[in-house]
Amino acid sequence: MEIVFWLSVLIICYSFIGYPFLLRIICIFKRNEPFKEDAYFPTVSIILSVYNEEKIIEKKIKNFFSLDYPKESLDMVIVSDNSTDNTEGIISFINSDRIKLIVQDKRAGKTESLNRGILASNGDILLFTDANSMLQKDSVKKLVRHFRDKNVGLVTGRCVYYRSSDEGEEVISGFYNRYEQVLKKEESKVGTVVGADGAIYAMRKELYEPLKAVYINDLIHPIQVVLKGYKAILETEAICREEIDESHSEELNRQTRIMAQSFLIYFSQILKLLSKRKLLYAVELTSHKFMRWFSLPWMLIFFISTIVLCAKGTFYQMVLIPQIVFITLAMMGKYLNAGILRLPHYFCLVHLAALLGLYKLISGNIYITWEPRKN
Repeated sequence: MEIVFWLSVLIICYSFIGYPFLLRIICIFKRNEPFKEDAYFPTVSIILSVYNEEKIIEKKIKNFFSLDYPKESLDMVIVSDNSTDNTEGIISFINSDRIKLIVQDKRAGKTESLNRGILASNGDILLFTDANSMLQKDSVKKLVRHFRDKNVGLVTGRCVYYRSSDEGEEVISGFYNRYEQVLKKEESKVGTVVGADGAIYAMRKELYEPLKAVYINDLIHPIQVVLKGYKAILETEAICREEIDESHSEELNRQTRIMAQSFLIYFSQILKLLSKRKLLYAVELTSHKFMRWFSLPWMLIFFISTIVLCAKGTFYQMVLIPQIVFITLAMMGKYLNAGILRLPHYFCLVHLAALLGLYKLISGNIYITWEPRKN
């Protein structure tokens, strides 16, 4: 049982501590130095897929008009996935030659909508975002300046999450998101981030390939860019803001859908990365994503083995105490107001969604369409 105990400790510690440390070591030998000059203005098309977003679409379009970027070099393509509310009417009423509206005859899902929108785009750079993600004024400039480097194929920004009650206060997913940003910052120094932020990232149009409807764009795009020999990097100064949904059942369903698609992408792409000798990126993808998706089973093994070994001495009894505290906070987290105390609950929610997503994928439940968040 001690072997099981220490094996679970090793895997959990590598996933959350060892991997970031490994990235630091790699950065010593392989370091990416990105461009930081703002005076670069390629043509940019913002690509937005929407479904029943009448509550937020006007605000999103006003956000687009407020962006600090040459107007003649920035446009927006909005694809409505057969919305049944007044989303299309609101867009049509605004009537701007910088905004192109495309309406799907029937629901085909976000990825198919993006495929169609890109066919109608004019920009050399494609910028992907979500209807409820509000870009900061200088975010486009901050993203595209890196494309001056011909080796950069994709640049991701970062999203700041907030409560509707207080825009200055990040919710706990924001805390978890900051940990993700630390990882992406280190990966970016190596030149290969794992996963873009779907709310704000840009890529060269020439590198875009039409995606299968079952793929999620923000995970598959960095993989495709790397397979073609380009870098995918992070720009921490390119920021958008998004109000988080704290309806836990809805968030669990959303995360489950994402995880089902993520597992599908991992299983379909890992052998391609290995065959193309993208070994470093394969290690990053496995360490950052795949191993962490199985955190809950390994934590359960860790917990059970600790209980069994408690009779062997004080060490195991002391190790058990923080585990009990973590489990208690995970069970009570949704009722707590303090952000840091809710971390165990959100952690378990996300990693439970990973297991549910894998089950959905194995059982043949592949998601294509989606519903907008209620808020």
